[in-house]
Amino acid sequence: MVLKDVVPGAASAEVGYWTAAHARGRGVAPRALQALTDWAFTTFAPAGLTRLELLHQADNTASCRVADKSHYSLTGIRPAQPPDYPLEGHVHVRHLAERAVDPTARSTGRSRKIPAEGHADSVRPAR
Repeated sequence: MVLKDVVPGAASAEVGYWTAAHARGRGVAPRALQALTDWAFTTFAPAGLTRLELLHQADNTASCRVADKSHYSLTGIRPAQPPDYPLEGHVHVRHLAERAVDPTARSTGRSRKIPAEGHADSVRPAR
């Protein structure tokens, strides 16, 4: 698990993770992401953090499932930016206000356009 780009006064930061092959399919990533999310909001909300983003390649369906199970809504698609990012990317977001979500609830899947923070290209809404 990783929490990136945490800056005092900034409203947004990025979360990320990698799962070892032998641990996949066991619910490890969603549980760890939930723990990181809770910790990040508890620790950094007083400094202004209200939004966490999870980014992954659009063809990574496992990461979409982890995001959904962790209540990160798919909000946009980032265009490919070769050579570093050869494929489109999904942008999933979790807001501080969503912290008390019932853990058995599923995300709505509703999409909206979000700014392409740090990227020259715009983000288009998720399909």
